[in-house]
Amino acid sequence: MGQTKAALDALVCLLLYGGCIHALMKPAASRKSEPASILLTNSILMELSMSYYKHHVFVCTNKRQNGEPCCQDYDSQHARDYLKKRAKEMAIHGRGNCRINSAGCLDRCEQGPVMVIYPEEIWYTWVDQDDLDEILDSHLLNGQPVERLMLPSD
Repeated sequence: MGQTKAALDALVCLLLYGGCIHALMKPAASRKSEPASILLTNSILMELSMSYYKHHVFVCTNKRQNGEPCCQDYDSQHARDYLKKRAKEMAIHGRGNCRINSAGCLDRCEQGPVMVIYPEEIWYTWVDQDDLDEILDSHLLNGQPVERLMLPSD
């Protein structure tokens, strides 16, 4: 019965919550005894409704060895470090807020430098620190994407 209940839990979450089944890794004993298809505990609902980060930023810091253009040609590592430092100063970095990460090649180097912000899947390029500040203030702090810096999603 335990495996059947776990399978039911997973199926309900897949159908109702878009595949977020990580919350079901809790031992069955920690959940209420009602069938999962009827009632999910508050803790599972909380975990399913909240992402760990509100925004997850990936800055391409790749350096191509073959001489082809790459984001690191624009000192993208410095941009990533600056974004992370400023996000911490603005108290918007960490769980429930945003996370700034380096990424390997995002395969858009010809449009570089590039970053992508999830969950919105918004791609940006930038020219200078003022552009980075605008992304921090407008998008990450106030939830308003910066259209003039956005790249096409395709």
